[in-house]
Amino acid sequence: MDERVNERPNLYLVGVRLNATRPGPELYTLLLLHEGSIPGDDRPLTRDGAILWFSKPELAARALLLGDEPFREAQPFLDEVAIVYDIAHAISLIAHADQDDGAVIVNCLNILLDAVSATGFPLLSAHRTVLSALADHTTFSKEIGEFLNDPSHDRAAVLDAITWAVGAITSNSEMLSFDEEASGFS
Repeated sequence: MDERVNERPNLYLVGVRLNATRPGPELYTLLLLHEGSIPGDDRPLTRDGAILWFSKPELAARALLLGDEPFREAQPFLDEVAIVYDIAHAISLIAHADQDDGAVIVNCLNILLDAVSATGFPLLSAHRTVLSALADHTTFSKEIGEFLNDPSHDRAAVLDAITWAVGAITSNSEMLSFDEEASGFS
């Protein structure tokens, strides 16, 4: 029997940077992580199937109250941002660089694949192939130039797959807004 079945997952506050002209993340969510990475179980905060985003890390506890039940059963770590997924930097590296010294790409690919899975949208096999190949490669290598110059998973194909993934995530997301007068989310 798999002992991880009874382990309580952890819930982390994470940021996402989409705009290269901004110094930090514009969006935050909570990420449910199972130790030992049970495939398919790691996912961002959702409510009725939509990914929940908020604009300030201080809103994490309130957002958690609105999320689906499995998230409230997790061990929360909401006091600080655990990681910032820098989508803007990852896209720039994929488009122009030959090295990824900070593991920016693999981190972003992992969150994108988890988030697309949470949307319920089927990831096109061509996109899954190219994103998975790059994730596998960047897990073990900082060198990306030679990999991205291969016609079977070139820069354009990777950027196309990422653009599709961001679109799928966006179309099944909800941005929580805080109404200060009502002291709640809308």
